[in-house]
Amino acid sequence: MRWNVAPELESRVAQSSIRMTDSSISNCTAGDTGGAVSGTYAYRSFADNFVDVSRCVVTNCKAGTDGGGFYLRDSYILALVECTVSYCRAARGGAVSLQSDSR
Repeated sequence: MRWNVAPELESRVAQSSIRMTDSSISNCTAGDTGGAVSGTYAYRSFADNFVDVSRCVVTNCKAGTDGGGFYLRDSYILALVECTVSYCRAARGGAVSLQSDSR
């Protein structure tokens, strides 16, 4: 599993989960997925793969393919509470892109 997050959030990433509260992310760019936050496949339990975002603003982030704001793939729980995601763009899922592979 790998996490790609905006540089100002790197210290908040813990193994398979991330919690962001009272934060602002703006003007982020990813060549592929997740302009602000990108999480891909984890082999841990479903409950460990949790993205909890509260009272946050994500603005003007972009990704080349999926999830201008957030991109999560396989076995993740995403909770967005009192958040604003605006002016984010990607080919698929300008604000949020969630994908799952059948196994």
